[in-house]
Amino acid sequence: MSDFDKCFGNTMGKEGGYSNNPDDKGGETYKGISRKNWPKWGGWQIIDNTKKTLLDPPTYNTGSYWSWVAHLNRVLSENVTTQNLVKEFYRVNFFGPLADVIDQAVAKWVFDKYVNCGGVAKRWLQRAAGVTDDGVIGPATIAAVNAQHGPDLIAKCNSQAKAYYDNIIANDPSQSQFRHSWYARLTNYNGTPYVV
Repeated sequence: MSDFDKCFGNTMGKEGGYSNNPDDKGGETYKGISRKNWPKWGGWQIIDNTKKTLLDPPTYNTGSYWSWVAHLNRVLSENVTTQNLVKEFYRVNFFGPLADVIDQAVAKWVFDKYVNCGGVAKRWLQRAAGVTDDGVIGPATIAAVNAQHGPDLIAKCNSQAKAYYDNIIANDPSQSQFRHSWYARLTNYNGTPYVV
């Protein structure tokens, strides 16, 4: 069984805190949870109430805006309920299918890309393992993944993820501002950066 806490810790180290970049297709997010995609997540009420206690946010991408975001993130990071809601959200919605992946490095990589890119990450894993890419991580996928050589499997997945990011940017050049952070999430089996 893969360890959820290791997968979660790795991904949270990349997700950051509150963001509301007007160019981000996910819109307003907290620790990678998009309000657009997950409007009923319980943490939004806490975040909205916290924002009400602060002054209205300054204009986006100004120095005062980033100070406001930093303050909001400090307050939210100290709210135990919010942090527990984040962790449980990822455990329930993203980790379940990967729980039976024996190779921790593979589970960690796929979990991170699943959070970052959505269900297509499960298909990358299936293609790399040589099984039908239906997006359902069931017994056949788990067996195929666990029979693979981990470093080779992640290398195949990285190629697909890089192509995915590049395609997004090619179709919408405004997304190139995210290239660096997306590429930074491409890591080899041993955790070193994947050469793009």
